[in-house]
Amino acid sequence: MKMNYKDILKFLFPEWQVIEIIKEDGFIAKSKKSQATVNTVQMVQQGDTASALNNQPSSAGTSLNNQAPKTIIPPINTSKPEKTIKPNIADEKFEDLEQLLSREIIADKDYIKSLCMAFKRPYVSGYNNITPKNVIFILGAKSMGKKYSVEKIADILKKRKIINNNTVGCVDLSKYPTTSEATIFLSDIYKALYGQNDIVVFENYEKTHSSNLEIISQLVQEGKYNLNKRYALQNNMLIEATGALLTNSIDVLNSNGKFFVFVSEKGESQISETFGTAFTKCIGDIIVMQSFSGEEITAIAYMLVERFVGKCKQYLKMNVTTDASFKEKIISAFNPKTGVKGLEDYIENEIYKALSEYRLRNSVQSEEKINLSYEEAFVAVTDDKKFVLSDFVKSYDAVAIDNVKRALNDVIGLNAVKEYVLNIEENLKVQNLRQAKGLKAADISMHMIFTGNPGTGKTTIARIVAKYLKAIGVLSSGQLREVSRADLVGQYVGQTAQLTNEVIRSSIGGVLFIDEAYSLCRDKNDTFGLEAIDALVKGMEDNRNDLVVILAGYEKEMGEFLKSNSGLKSRFPNVVNFEDYTPAEMYEISLITAKSKGYRIDEECEEGLLKVFEKSQIKGKNDSGNGRLVRNVVEAAILQQSKRIA
Repeated sequence: MKMNYKDILKFLFPEWQVIEIIKEDGFIAKSKKSQATVNTVQMVQQGDTASALNNQPSSAGTSLNNQAPKTIIPPINTSKPEKTIKPNIADEKFEDLEQLLSREIIADKDYIKSLCMAFKRPYVSGYNNITPKNVIFILGAKSMGKKYSVEKIADILKKRKIINNNTVGCVDLSKYPTTSEATIFLSDIYKALYGQNDIVVFENYEKTHSSNLEIISQLVQEGKYNLNKRYALQNNMLIEATGALLTNSIDVLNSNGKFFVFVSEKGESQISETFGTAFTKCIGDIIVMQSFSGEEITAIAYMLVERFVGKCKQYLKMNVTTDASFKEKIISAFNPKTGVKGLEDYIENEIYKALSEYRLRNSVQSEEKINLSYEEAFVAVTDDKKFVLSDFVKSYDAVAIDNVKRALNDVIGLNAVKEYVLNIEENLKVQNLRQAKGLKAADISMHMIFTGNPGTGKTTIARIVAKYLKAIGVLSSGQLREVSRADLVGQYVGQTAQLTNEVIRSSIGGVLFIDEAYSLCRDKNDTFGLEAIDALVKGMEDNRNDLVVILAGYEKEMGEFLKSNSGLKSRFPNVVNFEDYTPAEMYEISLITAKSKGYRIDEECEEGLLKVFEKSQIKGKNDSGNGRLVRNVVEAAILQQSKRIA
């Protein structure tokens, strides 16, 4: 056998063979089967989802959405395919869309036209299946039907076979105010992105944590977001995958060519401030929903009355008719702050629930005729009787208000503070009455400053105020979030604003109580403290309709603190001073404290306790007196008794 010089070199130097293999196959050789699998995945990822317009969805374009969520492993794409421009068939598919939508929603013509154009845009200019088909922002006041209009246009687009599914995936970003909800957020957005829906609606982007906005921004700009961990889908939740390698693990999120719709009450300038310039360049449409005109409010009221009449017939078996006075009252009850939802709630709580209660208490013939009118109150007339609906309304708010007032009354002393708290309800009633009469209602600031020494009941009153404001309708949830400087001020640059914003988001709907608030900013050189105050002032302004902030501390120190930011003093017009307790009041508190711990103070102890309290109450900075002193004295007595008995 004859060998040439190359064969001899390969025999003498095995490294030569390695070099030849690398030249032919690369450093890591790939099997044909593996390469074919990669090509197949890429074909699925780059399928023509736009074929839905032709009513012939390609198998490649739909296979990703038809898989069970737990088996989806979104491939990572390093490049975007070219956009596919659709022919003039788009005009035919979207013909008369504005007319159809105007029959379903009540809004101005410009809004309806802009919404239709926003959903038509990608089918004219083209799109790919990686980044969202279009990124749409719908801005406007609360409860104007922004999300409802998206749901209605989705119904029409599905009937016209423009999209495959009329379901709208919704992600309420206010549910994830801190990093603690990160896994829940990933699970919810995963379901929205990989569900059968073609449209994803994001609500309350301004109330979520910045890390969630970063994920959404990358989904918009790049069409994907690489997760820093691997996850597996279990029980409809993403669970961190650990241990053995899982073939169905998830390490990337894809936009999957869906419509991204953001609905918000914030203005257009807030978008760029929150998301940045790169994100705003990806936005296709920003639509502003104008306030309802008088004609539109009338149309909304008539629509809701018609819906109410149908509900009475279906569930209560009553043939309800309404006269002009009834409809006029419903129209006048419309409040721009609460919008359509507020008017729906008004009809439900003031009228429908009353008729339901009447139906429950009385024997009513099937299809009984009832006429409703308004005569200083809602009145119902049947064939044989006439009654006022308010007599059949169960007011659970009244029960809550009574409970709060009872708790306030149980607090020892603080008569001036109690009077101030109770006056809040009176002021709210007057403003609502002015609004009902067509007069301008004043937006009164509810933010407060509690000044006084420790142990004077500031936290107790703050907790009662939170429940009280919830009961009278000022706040939506009524929780109390108690924090101090450590919860708001960070340890490095940029962390403070983030911490403060997280605290504010978690307090929305209730009361944010900051004890020893003057410690937030020690002096003009405390940059972190000033940053916390700036973030606090901004958060108060952004959430003024559903957040009350109470600052607490010594009177003198709080006066100096208000000078640290020019916007603080104007935002806290309500200063409530908590006086030190008298010895007699402290004795009453001691009786209540002992009883709460399962003990009873003998009457013979009264004189001695009064002397102790009088001696210990020091004028000025009474750091160890008041309620704290009472608690310490009672707990010391319990400890001594335990020693004696043992």
